[in-house]
Amino acid sequence: MKKKVMIFAGEASGDLQGARLARALKRFDNTIQFSGVGGVKMKEEGIDILFDSTTFGVIGAIEGLLKLPVLINLYNKTKKALAETNPDLVVFIDTPAFNMRLARLTGEKGIKSVYYFPPSGWSGSVKRAREIADTVDSVITTFKFTADTYKRGNIEHQFFGHPLIDVIDEITGEKEKTLDELGLEPGRRYIALLPGSRSQEIHYVLPILLESAAKLHKKIKDLYFLIPVASPLLREKIEKKVKNIDIPVKLYSGMATKIMSISDLVIMASGSAALEASVLEVPMIITYKLRWLDWKIIKRFVKLKWCGLPNLILEKEVVPELLQEQATPENICKWAEDLLLDKEKRSKMIDNLKEVNKSLGKPGVADRVARHIWETILK
Repeated sequence: MKKKVMIFAGEASGDLQGARLARALKRFDNTIQFSGVGGVKMKEEGIDILFDSTTFGVIGAIEGLLKLPVLINLYNKTKKALAETNPDLVVFIDTPAFNMRLARLTGEKGIKSVYYFPPSGWSGSVKRAREIADTVDSVITTFKFTADTYKRGNIEHQFFGHPLIDVIDEITGEKEKTLDELGLEPGRRYIALLPGSRSQEIHYVLPILLESAAKLHKKIKDLYFLIPVASPLLREKIEKKVKNIDIPVKLYSGMATKIMSISDLVIMASGSAALEASVLEVPMIITYKLRWLDWKIIKRFVKLKWCGLPNLILEKEVVPELLQEQATPENICKWAEDLLLDKEKRSKMIDNLKEVNKSLGKPGVADRVARHIWETILK
């Protein structure tokens, strides 16, 4: 009988890792039937997608309340699909607000489950780490600082490294080929603008990135700007905002990793893309802005010293974090000019990013994760 695996991933980064995990599992059994919640990458991998979740991520209580009716409806549809499928395994990737509720449900029904990429926002809390571990059959952490929390609480978990190292390993050393694939000319200086994959990030963060780009272009004329669009559902919103800014810019459907690999600098919304830029050793600026009240609530309850993954991993300020009141075109441009023109500052950041890179382990992570899942649960 064919085995059935459901994967529940939110946002573009989860979609990518869900697809790669499915591909790795197929090497053990190419008859596995995959279904779940994700986006374009998972669909391309042959996973039967119930709905596209890559734009459903929310930051802040107000945004969560606004999307609550939609999320409840989708959650109910997912519960129904889970009951109808009765899978041999469910894999949860990040997105705790949605996935932890489903995880409790699978536990009640006796369905085997794995939490892959336990939420980094919960990474400092032993109590929350234990909550995840008590809810699923296996926890696979992807950051050493997250694994350290589980160790501190003597909580069973697995750590094989971060699978992003596999993705980056496949494209490094191919700059000319990547430029050709992207339709770009060699010899130019490219700046990647990554506004994020959430609708509210397009509303709050993208205008700051575009204003910064316009200001920067006035000072450094040979810059060309590239924007990877995380989801087809966001493209129209991004195009409308880009039309209002007079800069040389090109939009792409996805391809964020390849765009960053040929860029001289990345200016981005805080998120998993910062880790990709780190592994590629591309200097970056992290910025973020959201509703004032949501910001106050987050500051009250989230006690992490940094939000950027490179800073969290090395426990020091590796890259600048320009958040909320500090998220201004003036501040971003000052840092951008330094990282483009000051060789010493640029070199220091790249050296730190090499250290981040080392902490992620060796290539072959997705295969090691898949082997663990196959041998301990699915075989």
